[in-house]
Amino acid sequence: MQLSNIETSLSAYMAVTIPGVQTNSKRYQCEVIKIGEPAPGKDVAILKMEGKNLPTVRLGDDMSMKTGQNLYVIGYPGAATFNEYLASESWSESTFTQGVMSARKPMSGGWDSLQFDAAIAPGNSGGPLFNDNGDAIGIVTFGSEENYSMVQGMNFAVPISIAKQFLGEINVEAEEGELTKEYRDALALYRQGKYKKALEKFRDIYEVNPGYPYVQGYISECRNAINK
Repeated sequence: MQLSNIETSLSAYMAVTIPGVQTNSKRYQCEVIKIGEPAPGKDVAILKMEGKNLPTVRLGDDMSMKTGQNLYVIGYPGAATFNEYLASESWSESTFTQGVMSARKPMSGGWDSLQFDAAIAPGNSGGPLFNDNGDAIGIVTFGSEENYSMVQGMNFAVPISIAKQFLGEINVEAEEGELTKEYRDALALYRQGKYKKALEKFRDIYEVNPGYPYVQGYISECRNAINK
């Protein structure tokens, strides 16, 4: 697909949710660098945005995944995000579902998709598919429909190797953000029971980005562990 046929400048919003404080969101301008074809083509887009100290995820190896291995989806399905019974401040909270890899299925566009059974719904598209190590191994793309209704458990993702292919074509190498590396170091210390050192690192991350996922919770857990 030619970039001339689509919008080449988009806006992305990143919400910061802090308990007891009103949820705030920040707008980032994004430039569309490369885009694939809609399904059954390689439905992936590469966007560029300027920012510092933002959370990142590692790109994993989808070829190492085997049928039956665990997979996890994080996203914003409309039914669980904009449900009329939910307060508007919950909109920034993502939904987590889990399942297994069901198969690797050839697409008529000439590539293989990842089939999985973790629950998704309209709005999940574009969200990451993770393995047990927290590495992104796919991009949630589409589900199955029958008689205009979603068929649960029959869902598909673009393998992350295709995103890597696109990055390679524009001479970009995926790297983990420095703040995310600090976060992983803090997690390692926490899991080793080194709560004081972990607390220091989590506090440093909080100072830089108060909305970094799960940091506040780990700060509280470290304090509780130290005070026991």
